[in-house]
Amino acid sequence: IYEANHSLSELTKLNEIGKALNSASSLDSLLNLIVKTSLELIPARGCILRLLNKETNLLEITASSGFEEVVRRTPTIELGQSVAGIVGKEKTPLLIHDIRDETSLTPTSRDLPFTSILCVPLISKDEAIGTIGLLDKLKGERIEVGSIFNQKDLRLLATLASQAAIAVERTFYYENMQKLAKEKELKIRELSILHEISNAMRSTT
Repeated sequence: IYEANHSLSELTKLNEIGKALNSASSLDSLLNLIVKTSLELIPARGCILRLLNKETNLLEITASSGFEEVVRRTPTIELGQSVAGIVGKEKTPLLIHDIRDETSLTPTSRDLPFTSILCVPLISKDEAIGTIGLLDKLKGERIEVGSIFNQKDLRLLATLASQAAIAVERTFYYENMQKLAKEKELKIRELSILHEISNAMRSTT
C-alpha cells in the first residue's frame, strides 16, 4: 500500500511540477525552478543544470544549488568531457555510485567533494539541449537505505527532464520572439524618425 501511495504521490508531484514549469514567467526563473523541483523530487546535496550553447557547443551552467566551488571551477564543459559532457553527447543518463572509481570519466574524480552522481539529458526534437545533474543523494523518510541514487531516481529525473526540456524550448522561443518584436519595433521607430527628419529638411528648402 505504501509503494502504491508513494507512486501516486510522485505522479501527482510530477504533474504539479509540469504545470509550474509551463507557467514560469522567464527563462531565468524557469531554470531556477527546474533545479528547485529536481531537489524536491529527489533530495540531494546539490544540483547543476547546464544548457548547450549552440554557438560555442559548450554546456554552460545556467542554474545550480550547492557545491559553489565546483560551479565556479567548471562553468562550461565540452560535449564528451566529464559526466555531464558524456550525458549531453550520448543523450543517455548516467548513474554513478562512486565517482572516485570513475577516473576514466573524470580524471580529477578523486578530488571532487561529492561521491554519487545522477545525470540525465534534456532532449528536444531528438537533440540534447542540456543536462540535469544531482550530486550526493540525501537520506530521508522511507528513502532507500544508503545515500546512493537508484534506477527509480533515474526514471523520475528523466521524466522531469522531459518536461523541463519542453518548457525550456517554449520559453526560449517566446523570449526570442519578444526580442525580435522589440528589435522590429525599434527599427520601425528609427525609420519613422528618419522619415520625419527627411520631410522636415524638404520643407525648409
